[in-house]
Amino acid sequence: MAALAQGLSPPAMLFGPQRTIYLLSPQPWDGIKVSKHHYAAELAALGHRVFFIEPPRATGPSGEVQILPTEIEGVRRVSYRPWFPYWIKFRSRMVFDHGMRRQARMITKAIGDAPDIVWDFDNAYQFADLRAFGPALKIFHPVDELVVGRSGDKNADLLLAVSQHFLDALETTNRNVMLLPHGLNREYAAYARQLVRSGGLPARQSGRPLVGYVGHLDHPDFDWPTTFALIEANPGLDFVFIGPFTLEREGVPTPVSRLKDYPNCRLTGLLSPTEMLGWADQVDVWTMIFHCTPELGGMIGAHKLLEYLATGKVIVTTRVLPYVGSDLFVMASDHTNRDLPALLERTIANLAEANAPANQLKRCGFALEHSYVENLRKVDSLIAQLSPDTTDDAPRGAAS
Repeated sequence: MAALAQGLSPPAMLFGPQRTIYLLSPQPWDGIKVSKHHYAAELAALGHRVFFIEPPRATGPSGEVQILPTEIEGVRRVSYRPWFPYWIKFRSRMVFDHGMRRQARMITKAIGDAPDIVWDFDNAYQFADLRAFGPALKIFHPVDELVVGRSGDKNADLLLAVSQHFLDALETTNRNVMLLPHGLNREYAAYARQLVRSGGLPARQSGRPLVGYVGHLDHPDFDWPTTFALIEANPGLDFVFIGPFTLEREGVPTPVSRLKDYPNCRLTGLLSPTEMLGWADQVDVWTMIFHCTPELGGMIGAHKLLEYLATGKVIVTTRVLPYVGSDLFVMASDHTNRDLPALLERTIANLAEANAPANQLKRCGFALEHSYVENLRKVDSLIAQLSPDTTDDAPRGAAS
């Protein structure tokens, strides 16, 4: 394995000396912070130099690579415009992949330091062969559905995924694989630890119960019919929707715009984790209501569920296969969501029990077991087991 050939010590890859880490993301740095951003921040907190490589942009001089600061010490973002016309990707994938191998070398040259680790979250396969970045430890970590027509393992040394569905979709003979659920970021972990220390929040004594949702309201799988049914059936409840949204698209109102017609609904827009946690003490019930086919239900291990759990409050959610049977959630019995209105009504009627301190602490405890730091420890443990005999670089041939 390349990393071993460089003399790196596998047992201390992440929790040892400073490393240079290239993190490839299908989303830019700015905007909603998701798993890629949280891993970057935690790796930097461990003392590593992290270069967050954004998806290619369409503006600026061809071939330009910019190394830019972020608000996180130790994390710099890498913005680039490919040196060749990007439309080639849709005409000839072979030519595109060849061009991106050269692009990888251009990025490495602009950064000035070759990577010790290339950690790739890119499900769009901008770089189809991670060997283009040189002799580094190569990790492919899909946390989103792979793009249609792509299933290669990018010649990675280690494969991680948030869902078995994603691992099953990969064509690989690599034996170094791990199912690694979404992690809990540090702000929510700090909130959960404080909640545990205080013994939980007191139950609501008076006032209208508040139901909350956090996430992008333009998500294509958002189940708006069920959401509207819940709101209309519960005029005695208040609802808060936290996250970015679009009210109109090409002159046509979006489903989100309809929320403004309900007097018991509030839209906050995008909030930082700290701002969102300002709502956590007030919310009584969290929801996640998606159109969820049986297949999609097997793929969701939403990080938002961990964030909800970290607040200690009860969660009424779409059926999520990784958590079926868990008493941490009030979950739809099937993928149709048809029983969610009744489940919410029952939960509200028994709110004192649902949010009893013991139940709050149980949810917090589970969330804390799945922090991003704990996930990094699991990855570090797997890296420690890697050796030249357990990787299959040799049969694949050299990268061009």
